[in-house]
Amino acid sequence: MEMELLLLLTICLLMFSGKTFGNETGHVKIIIKEDEDVILPCSLKTIYEDDKTIFDWKKDVKDVLLYESGTVNPSTQHDQFRGRVSHFRNGAKSENASIKIIKTKVSDSGHYTCFDIIQSPPEKRNQVVLTVEYILKDRTGEPTAGAYAKPSVKIVNQNNHWALLKCQVLDAFPKPTVVLYNSAGNKVSDKEPSDSTKGDRYDVLLETKVTTTDNYTCVATQEELHHQFNDTTFVHFGGHLSQLAKPSVRTVGPTVGGLLLSCEVHGASPKPIVVWYDRAGNNVSNRAPQVSENGGLYDVILETTVTKTDNYTCVVTQEERHHQSKITTFVERSRGISVTPSLVLIGITIRVLTGV
Repeated sequence: MEMELLLLLTICLLMFSGKTFGNETGHVKIIIKEDEDVILPCSLKTIYEDDKTIFDWKKDVKDVLLYESGTVNPSTQHDQFRGRVSHFRNGAKSENASIKIIKTKVSDSGHYTCFDIIQSPPEKRNQVVLTVEYILKDRTGEPTAGAYAKPSVKIVNQNNHWALLKCQVLDAFPKPTVVLYNSAGNKVSDKEPSDSTKGDRYDVLLETKVTTTDNYTCVATQEELHHQFNDTTFVHFGGHLSQLAKPSVRTVGPTVGGLLLSCEVHGASPKPIVVWYDRAGNNVSNRAPQVSENGGLYDVILETTVTKTDNYTCVVTQEERHHQSKITTFVERSRGISVTPSLVLIGITIRVLTGV
């Protein structure tokens, strides 16, 4: 009857101490939030008088608690657990060797083993896998929600010898670690990032000078959230600086059953991707682009034949520069051929009316 009551009490306490799982090997798994108390269960093989009970708990290779003759022996206890771990008693006679850890920390996570020292040799009686989950807290110590870091990197200044890159993370929590790498995975950050705060959110700025043509990736890491995100930009040196693509369109002339349109980009670096779309967003490019290169600068011409009255948009993208521009042309078949191009570039719209 006494053993049944002890078992019931132990189970009840575990229910209030976090999530507890068992498996076929006899291991116990407990999941708990940090700062909460937890009881790690263990039963000895034989019932002893309390002052004759001897058992030992270890976490991996650390000494958690050695219980001898009714007292805890602090001389062997690891500093991590001193003052936070006690024997969970249950009367003068007991096979109970459970322990209680107060105010758990994430660092308390790990594998715990209970040993019955009186047995010869000492017998392993129970194993517990404890997971203490991290809780994000603001500066006052109150729990708060995390905010993922989303870095953006861009060129803010460049000449023929160097380029200044700026990687920025806004409104992140907890504070992320921000590092800039080249395509080989080598760290190229030449100084520490600066940060500022708004409430419990962090803005982080990292500026770095680079001197080599390459892809550069800014990586922001929040270990507490197990989150990592990156952003990449391309820097070109060697005769010409990076040039943003500026498309133009023209009517080549009628073809059998349609109208031949041409979208042209000249002197762009890095090489842009050029695509024709109709008003519904369908890709209507039906010819391969013509590409030429001179000293690292690219000319791209994309012709396509259209057959319906519609708005047709040429979209030019340079992913490495996070740049996209487009120009739209209206084709009306009912009056023969009528073209009205409009250029949309960096938020400014210029409409040019032409008639053919």
